[in-house]
Order: sequence, then C-alpha cells, then structure tokens
Amino acid sequence: MASPRRFLATALMAFAAFTGTSGSPLAGKIETIKHLLGRDIFERTALSDSYSSCVGAGNYISNSYRCLRYDQAYSQKINGHKDSPMYTNDLQARSVSRAAQDNNACHGISGDFWVMSRDVAVENAKAFCSQTEKTVTYNQGSVNELSLSVRKPGNDSKVPTDAPDCVGRFQNAVIDGCDGADAVNNPHNYKFGSVLTTADGWEYKMTPLSKQVNEVSCDVSYKFLWDAIEIRGKDLPDAKLGADGEGLRQQLSGCGALTEWQFEQTPDDAKFQWYASCRLPVGTKDCVGVALMSAGGADKGNCQGVGKRAANVRRRSSGIEDWPGYGDESKHVFRKPAIEQRASIVA
Repeated sequence: MASPRRFLATALMAFAAFTGTSGSPLAGKIETIKHLLGRDIFERTALSDSYSSCVGAGNYISNSYRCLRYDQAYSQKINGHKDSPMYTNDLQARSVSRAAQDNNACHGISGDFWVMSRDVAVENAKAFCSQTEKTVTYNQGSVNELSLSVRKPGNDSKVPTDAPDCVGRFQNAVIDGCDGADAVNNPHNYKFGSVLTTADGWEYKMTPLSKQVNEVSCDVSYKFLWDAIEIRGKDLPDAKLGADGEGLRQQLSGCGALTEWQFEQTPDDAKFQWYASCRLPVGTKDCVGVALMSAGGADKGNCQGVGKRAANVRRRSSGIEDWPGYGDESKHVFRKPAIEQRASIVA
C-alpha cells in the first residue's frame, strides 16, 4: 500500500495543480519534499492505484514501486499500458466500432408509393443484377412499377454485374430488410424500398414509382328490418383496416349491433382490393361513412346522410351498382360464409 509520506506528497502536488501555485512558496516546499523522497519514486498518481479498487486486478507491474499497480487497473487502460490485455482488447473494440459498416436507409412504411408484390420486386432485382445498365425501371404502368439502381461512388465504370452479391443485397436488405415481418402495419408485405450503402463502398437503391391511391366505395341499402352495408376499397392503411378487415369491423360495430359480417380480398377486381358486407340497424348510413374513414378510408364514399336508397333512384355513372354481381339477385359471392353462420355450420 502507498505510504503516508507518498500520499502527502501526492496530495500537495494535486493541490498545487488545481490552485495554480506554481512558483509560490508552497511549490517550493513540494519540490523539497520530492527531493527528500527521491524523484525516482515520485510517480503520477491515478485512479485504481493501490489505495483505490484495483489491487490484484491482473498481473502486478514490477516497476510501480510501493503503489502496487496492476495491468488491468483502469489507470493502466487509460495510460495505455501495452502489456494489459484489457488495453489491447479495448483497442481492438474501438477499431471495430470505427470500421465502416453497412447502412440501410429505409423509406419507411408510409406515404403513397410502394410495390404491391414482393416476389415481383425480387425477380426484377435478379434481372437487374445480370445486366449492365446502372438504373432500370420495371413494370411501367402497373402497381409494381419500380426503379432499381446500383453505383460505386468514385468509380463510374462499375455496373450491376460488378456489384458484389448484387441479388443478395437487394433481396435481403433493400427489399426484405425494411418492411417485412410486420403483421400489424404491413401484413401484406408491400415493399417501400431503401438505399443501402455498404462498407465496401457500393450503393443499392429501390424506388417505388406507382402511387397507390386510397379509394373506397360504400353503399347502405334499406331492407325494412335492417340496413345492408356493402363496402369496397383499395390502399387503406393496413394498421387501421387490419389484415382481414378487423379494424373496419370494429369501427362499424360502434354503429350498432353488427351481424352477417363478411370480408375478403378480391384479386380479380380491376378497381378494388377487398369487399366487405354486413347488416346494421336501420338509419346508420352516416355512421358507416364515419366508421369507414376511421378505418383509414380517404372519404365516406356514398355513405353519408340519413336517407334511404330508393329502388327507382337513377344510377350513378360509377359506383357500387356498377360492380360485377351487384344486387340482391346476384350480389358478391363470398368464398366463406358469414361469421355468424360459421358457428352454426360447425355446430
């Protein structure tokens, strides 16, 4: 352990350093003490010396005199003791942390532009990486229109066929690394793209070019004992609509006792992506419109006001009456029965 003599000398030096007493009588006394003790043993004092917490930490440093310093004490790490394993490990860790790393700047699950089909995007990436154009647009005029690009900043001669692991980086990072496996906000696995900058200096980019317009069509028809609700839509936020329309159903339930609920995707419909129907108490038309907007609809469609749809009303130029199979005789046929009917079928 450090002797009282050494501790006193160290304390006086520290006081002089903090109070600026260099050249003062006190400084002269310190020099006298140093001369009496011997300069060879008057060392720098640091945290984790013997009178701190690190006695016995690692191997003893033989030239530390009576201070009992060890090679894994914090003072040795800070001072850069080359024999300390901790110091060496710290240098390696800092070197790794400073090394260049991949950066995937995701566009995020938001906005009006995305690619509907993940598989189409992957196939496009495979085709792109096998050719030499630096930027290519695919699926023009469709809901999967996108642009792919690769470049090597500082070297304009490089093309996609030169890019390391081109397909793998597009698929694993740019396509699937940002917006996959999110059952709440992106249950249909739409692709919003990203810009991947790799540690070896390459840039891989996917940009969706098709604007996905939020659109709904809604109608409520009076059936004497209830209102029959029919809704279709496209590009509503999945987090609000729900993967199977559960968000819409919850909002509609606030309008009254909901029965005969049905919902399904309509991939063969050229205009809309899904269809929903149910029954609600009479007079809930405006409430249905409000519920539709709460579930992410851009507007209320035709579900506003309290009026009833008369049988002889003039048909609109486009609307629910124009849907294939609309009407009581041949309305939309669901692949599965309504939820309330399933229970009786199973029973």
